Amino acid sequence: MTIGELLKQERLQQEKTQKEWIGDIVSQSYYAKVEKNIHRISAADLIKILTRNNVSFSNFAKELNHKKLAREKLEIDQKNRISNLLYEATYNNSEKDLRKIKKLLSNKNFNLSHKEEWLLYTDAEISEVTNQQLDKKEALALKDKLFNMPSFDKLTLELYCNLMHIYDFDSNIVIAKRIINQFQNTNNYRTQEIILGIIDNILIDSIEQNRYEETGFFIKAADQITTKPELFFVKNMLLLLENLIEYHFDKQASHLVICTDTIKNMKRTGLQEYADQIEKFITEHK
Repeated sequence: MTIGELLKQERLQQEKTQKEWIGDIVSQSYYAKVEKNIHRISAADLIKILTRNNVSFSNFAKELNHKKLAREKLEIDQKNRISNLLYEATYNNSEKDLRKIKKLLSNKNFNLSHKEEWLLYTDAEISEVTNQQLDKKEALALKDKLFNMPSFDKLTLELYCNLMHIYDFDSNIVIAKRIINQFQNTNNYRTQEIILGIIDNILIDSIEQNRYEETGFFIKAADQITTKPELFFVKNMLLLLENLIEYHFDKQASHLVICTDTIKNMKRTGLQEYADQIEKFITEHK
């Protein structure tokens, strides 16, 4: 609640008109805009109005602070709610749930700061789930937003991992390093899974573009994450990429043997189509 809104609330409780409430302290036309949050009122005039109407300044300030804290808590709760809903919908690859979230955000009665930003995130996730491209304006806005983000949360981390393809190689190196530095001590397996996915993507791009100068940093970061059952798939892919990179430097056939064994494991676990793609990738880049 703003000062203007609380002044209006106090005035109405005393059943006074604006003119009766302010007297000659400020003009009625100016004060009307204070209550509408168009104009600001000076501290001196605020105290005069409160004194004129027997309203304790300290009580007014406490009430204002209480309302402010309540509004801030509501804002945080709303943000966490949307963030969790988006995260779950993205994790479950659910277009239906993502469109429900977009409908909620589009409701003019749903109060949330930076709502356009949340709508952008939602549209980006819908585009990923439906395999449709964002329009150029949205893509540029999202690209700029993520690149300049000072820190990531679980939602924007997932979003970036899904949208790495919209950045050039050097930009991805900058963002990925920032993410690794931020989350290097995390024990959350889902966060670790996303980070390993980001590292896998970086290593794949490094191999494709013959840019091996940064691979050591990312391999070391990945190796520092303890292998868990939930991380087996991304760790298995990492093992393959590490050995393909090692083969680039020393040409030892043992590295290709490990790559072949890794692909066999993928096929044994039912990932035939994916394994075929990786096999083709190795053939093209060994």
